[in-house]
Amino acid sequence: MIKNKFLIIFTFVSLSLQASGGSIYTRTGIGDVVHHNFGRGFGLGLSGIALADNGYIGGINPATWYKLDMTRFDFGLDYSGFSLTDQNSSAYYSDYSFSGFNFGIPIERDLGITAVIGLQPVTNVKYEVENIINDPILGELSSTYGGNGGLSKMFLGSTYKFANGYVIGASLEYYTGTIEYNSSIAFTGSSSYNPAEYTQLLSFSGNGLSLGILSNDLLNTIEIGGVKDFRLGAYFNYINTLNTDSSLIGQTSAGVINPESEIFDTKIPYKIGLGASFYYYDNFLIAFDYIYQPWSNYEIHLKKDSNLRDLHRVSLGAEYTNPDKRISSAIWEQITLRFGLTFEQTQYEINGEGINQFLISTGFAYPLGVGNTIDFGFQYGKRGTTNSNLIQEDIFKAALSISFGELWFIRHER
Repeated sequence: MIKNKFLIIFTFVSLSLQASGGSIYTRTGIGDVVHHNFGRGFGLGLSGIALADNGYIGGINPATWYKLDMTRFDFGLDYSGFSLTDQNSSAYYSDYSFSGFNFGIPIERDLGITAVIGLQPVTNVKYEVENIINDPILGELSSTYGGNGGLSKMFLGSTYKFANGYVIGASLEYYTGTIEYNSSIAFTGSSSYNPAEYTQLLSFSGNGLSLGILSNDLLNTIEIGGVKDFRLGAYFNYINTLNTDSSLIGQTSAGVINPESEIFDTKIPYKIGLGASFYYYDNFLIAFDYIYQPWSNYEIHLKKDSNLRDLHRVSLGAEYTNPDKRISSAIWEQITLRFGLTFEQTQYEINGEGINQFLISTGFAYPLGVGNTIDFGFQYGKRGTTNSNLIQEDIFKAALSISFGELWFIRHER
């Protein structure tokens, strides 16, 4: 059984890590930020900073891993679709990607000590734009601009629970990834001009750190009408300056132009998050998150990007679980239901117009036996505007993830 699970995981790893989906806004900076990459986070509206659960490793706050009571594997796939509309036309683009994996081991359950390793996408770039122009001198020509790639991270983290119930967590991270930008021009008809194509590759590498804290149950001595296990969480992510290797390759009718290359620094701004979660009676879970990342401080090759501003995101999620479910219960009684809302002031500001995003989410968890689930998450949202010659996007996303649990390293009392 364990061998089969490893085989499934590494089959998924062989797929591309770079999520995609066709958003034109991802040409700015280093693309869309990935906040959550598994089905449960999708269904909860991207919330979970103060949410700890023994059945999942997911979530951006490393302190939430402390509740693991089984050795656990989480991994999955994402689907992204974008319906793009401007003042003249519309188009639909879609793609899917491997959403990463986590592997966690509970080392000392009483002290909340766990070890977690994983591989996750961090940002996405995926777009393509084509313009058809009728020039009175050059004739009809087609110009195409596109980009693809993003950042990913490998991490190793751990947690520790203090006697007062507070938990701290930390992960050491290595960031890597490549973004490819293409531009080409082609002449049609009887034009005597020759086509040309240019490709710029940016390869990133560097390290970072994530720190998290999770409170104990702040209502453990107080009863407030059905509210229980009320917790607060905080998260901080820092990425050291990324070493960036840039190369520019041109291809014309004369052949390949000698590539130009240079190495410079890219500075990714820090990220902070605050969250709260509580249970209403035993079957409703409520989670709230706030994320801030000052993308106005982003720098590449000592230059800032005037099309970037600070990111703010608020999200609210709810989860319903039957408190009396048992293995012998009907399947529908064992299913966990989820719902979420998200508003994000994205980091994009194009032509002086801020790009905002709203998402509505839903999802459910289907049991696969003791300690194992398959999670589905779905999102629909809107981003952008058709004002100022910009693009409005209808967003369709889905996530499928599988969480396997196994009892390893059981200590026998003597």
